[in-house]
Amino acid sequence: MRGIITQKLRHIQEIIFCLWAFSICYPEFNFIFYVFTGISILKVTIEKGWGINKITKEKAPYVFLLLFVLWNIITLIYTEDLYYGIKQVEKKIPLLIIGILGLFGNGLTINLRKILSYYFYGLLSVVTVCIIYSSYMLFTDYYLAVALVKGFTNINLLNIFEHRLYIGISILMITPFLLEEIVLEKKILLRISKILILLLSFYMVYSSGSRILMVSMIAIVLILLYKYIKPKINKRVFFAVFFVSVLAGLTILSFHPRTKLTWELLSKNKPLSKLDNRLVTWDNALKIISEQPVFGTGLGDSKNEMFNAYKKNGDTFELQNELNVHNQYLQIILESGLIGFFLFLCFVYSFYQGAKEKGIYVQTVLIVFGFSFLIESVLSRNLGVFPLTFWIFILLLSDNISPTSNYRDNKNLKNIVLKTSTVLTLGLVFAMLLFSKLKTFDSTDPKTYMTTPFNYVHYNNLPNKDQLPKVTDACSISLNDNFTNYERGVFLAPEVFSTKIDVRVSLTYGIWCYISTDSNINEAYTYAWDRVNVSFRDEYDLTKKGTWQFLSLNDKTFSNSFAAGVRIDLRREFPKMEGKVYFAMPHFKIKNE
Repeated sequence: MRGIITQKLRHIQEIIFCLWAFSICYPEFNFIFYVFTGISILKVTIEKGWGINKITKEKAPYVFLLLFVLWNIITLIYTEDLYYGIKQVEKKIPLLIIGILGLFGNGLTINLRKILSYYFYGLLSVVTVCIIYSSYMLFTDYYLAVALVKGFTNINLLNIFEHRLYIGISILMITPFLLEEIVLEKKILLRISKILILLLSFYMVYSSGSRILMVSMIAIVLILLYKYIKPKINKRVFFAVFFVSVLAGLTILSFHPRTKLTWELLSKNKPLSKLDNRLVTWDNALKIISEQPVFGTGLGDSKNEMFNAYKKNGDTFELQNELNVHNQYLQIILESGLIGFFLFLCFVYSFYQGAKEKGIYVQTVLIVFGFSFLIESVLSRNLGVFPLTFWIFILLLSDNISPTSNYRDNKNLKNIVLKTSTVLTLGLVFAMLLFSKLKTFDSTDPKTYMTTPFNYVHYNNLPNKDQLPKVTDACSISLNDNFTNYERGVFLAPEVFSTKIDVRVSLTYGIWCYISTDSNINEAYTYAWDRVNVSFRDEYDLTKKGTWQFLSLNDKTFSNSFAAGVRIDLRREFPKMEGKVYFAMPHFKIKNE
């Protein structure tokens, strides 16, 4: 009877694990992890598989992982904000569970190739959903609202997700598996499909505008070249290919619009801290760490310590937006001191030693998460904890790494899904790129100039439309979903127009604005600036609410790059925006001086 029960549990465990692998990119399905671990604990208990004879190389990572998590829990002893500390402990529970299962649960093994196959098709669904959503946004609701990412005017194919870094991590992690599938695939159409999906995944990472993801992508590609190309060609030829690849990667990175914008602003002497708020958060974190280096602030007090530092140093933007450290290495030292950081490094080293026979997969984990830790506190969010837990778990427990290993699989259905998704996604991407290039500026169509989500309002539904010079549609703006915090409240400041020129020019720019009489907006204006220190504005006269006003800037001088847009502000005492704010008919003219 026990044998039948354990066999059934093993089958259920395998199904749930495949579901977890498939859904790892969807935070809404994180509960599947707990279902899987619950079944695993039950199975090991029935099999009487609990126990540990000695600490082997394979068991060492679990020991250090448990010590790291337990030390974080111990820091609650000297923390004041226990509520926040317990909330942070919740983020560590997945790591705690796999540490216990791995260390004491004998007999747990998985087939790496099978699990990665389901992971790949889950990721394929993500790619498909992202592109369908972007197409919908582009063609039906907005045009530029899905295109602007911090100065990068291109279609952001990851705009459906809350944070592009975390979904980008999952995309990059499948690269080694997908490349192996391409190499081993014998059918031409399937090989082409997988190549196209790989390239499309890389383009999605590029479109996100995240430079750390692009650096990770380049590093992974170079390692894969070293692994697969070096043994097959002459050493001199390989180094030539490798050098060209490095040069190509650096060229792509340096010519990326966000990188170019950064260099341009630096050339205008804009402070680094104004380019990236992380520098401010890191500086504050380092000052706190210097006062409590060994034990840290405790898991519960790190947030309040950062907020107090922001107040003391006058960093109002960081305070109002409640920014954490945005660096996992510093976050660990801040919370649990050098003791916690030492245990974390021991885990990383033992993880590499315990799973290094998985080769490129372990290296990819270290590259992608290692770089991501530089700019994000990954372990402070479920978006980062669950994917990392997944990869630690499968690489330490997997029993099979051979690319040629077989497992029961419905290959015909998967092949149909692969081909269909490839054709659908590539067709939509091509249509979006073509549409975005062909769609030209039209002052009567908000889709062609407004770079934030809005409500499209047709001319017949506009208030006091007789005050407008001609028939036009407009956009209705809401602060509530897309605002940014600042010292006096919240604001929204979408750019309507931006360009880069090599000579001094004169800009004339204006836009029609309407604010309803019941609106609680305290300020609305049009602006033009060079993103550093040259700025002009023209404000809406709030004493004349309920009328259309033309906000204009005439003959303003700029050189190099500049942008023009609109901004609305809401004071902090108001919980939400009331009334209506419309913008319509932007106009701009540029002439050489």
